[in-house]
Amino acid sequence: VAEEMKLTAEDLLQLEIIDRIIQEPQDGAHESFHTIAKHLKEEIETELKKLKEQDLQELLENRYQRYRKFY
Repeated sequence: VAEEMKLTAEDLLQLEIIDRIIQEPQDGAHESFHTIAKHLKEEIETELKKLKEQDLQELLENRYQRYRKFY
């Protein structure tokens, strides 16, 4: 169903709805909850740091341009 609706991670990446795909552990996120939670925390902190380094006007303009693509 996800493939037909173009909702796979690869589809969303190609459509520029997401910036990147965060890989799950080999045994799946449900089997390695603490591992994936730690990894997600690190990824979120890294992205927030990048966003905080941007000038407010630049951040707003980038966000505006990004979401404009979807309409």
